[in-house]
Amino acid sequence: MNNLEILGQVSQRHIAVIGDMMVDRYIWGKTSRISEEAPVPVVQVQSRSETLGGAANVLRNLACLGARTSAFGAVGQDPGGDSFAALCAEDGIDTRGIVITPERPTTRKSRVVCGRQQMLRLDDEVTSAIAVETTAEICARFEALLAEDPPDAVIIEDYCKGCVSQELAGHVVAIANSAGIAVALDPHPGNRLWVRDLVLLKPNCAEAYAMANLPAEAPLEAVVQTLLERWQAKNLLITLGRRGMALAQEDGTLAYIATAPREVFDVSGAGDTSIATFVACLASGASPLQAANIANEAGGVVVTHVGTVPITLCELRNALAVS
Repeated sequence: MNNLEILGQVSQRHIAVIGDMMVDRYIWGKTSRISEEAPVPVVQVQSRSETLGGAANVLRNLACLGARTSAFGAVGQDPGGDSFAALCAEDGIDTRGIVITPERPTTRKSRVVCGRQQMLRLDDEVTSAIAVETTAEICARFEALLAEDPPDAVIIEDYCKGCVSQELAGHVVAIANSAGIAVALDPHPGNRLWVRDLVLLKPNCAEAYAMANLPAEAPLEAVVQTLLERWQAKNLLITLGRRGMALAQEDGTLAYIATAPREVFDVSGAGDTSIATFVACLASGASPLQAANIANEAGGVVVTHVGTVPITLCELRNALAVS
């Protein structure tokens, strides 16, 4: 199948995402002077907006590509949790796997943006591990999904905010693999997970070096070899920012995928777009290299926008037609 035929199959796929759910808030404004009270710009607020962030941004990207989605994680019993539920409803995301935690707030990132420049970010969050009972409930709801409506693939999104533990990741991978369901992991080096039998491990470049415990001057090939030996994932996709991506497969092949030159305004959420697109395409019949090429185009599109913006099917089709 060609790229457009692959994208045409995404609407037939059901993908579950487990991880740190967030809400991204934006304060949009303009600035023309420095405060008399302190050497900081005065921002005249023009509008405010909210969107899904973290693991929920992966869900939103999948939904915008046409996939059916199921969310698993935890949010607070607070205004952030209310916003999360409303935003998921707008995108048709199934939230039966979301546990409400009255004792723990919803993770919210608030950004102040003037024109195309982000001025400040405020994080409201608790990053300690979620309660053992909450983890058990998420696992139970995931098991129920596998019994009632099994997904075609699962993505674990770890932002080191307390949701993804070794117990949760190990349990999800074990029961998904026993059901023949592929699992992808977007890791965080601050949370030392270790799971095998992944269809995909997707760190960014800095994360890959940290996970391999190698210095920045080490060649990327050494990082790839170390991670493949330790994790034994079928595919290792390392996002390289402006340099594109590197895809390593279990047979030892390594391919570099360049990104088309574009004006970059905001890299927020580009990694989310990349893993969502890769997994959706792989589940739709693409080869790993084909999925990586499509994901690379998707990531290149979203960085041309300001803020956390998902890839749309129309944008991606247009980008692929030009490339």
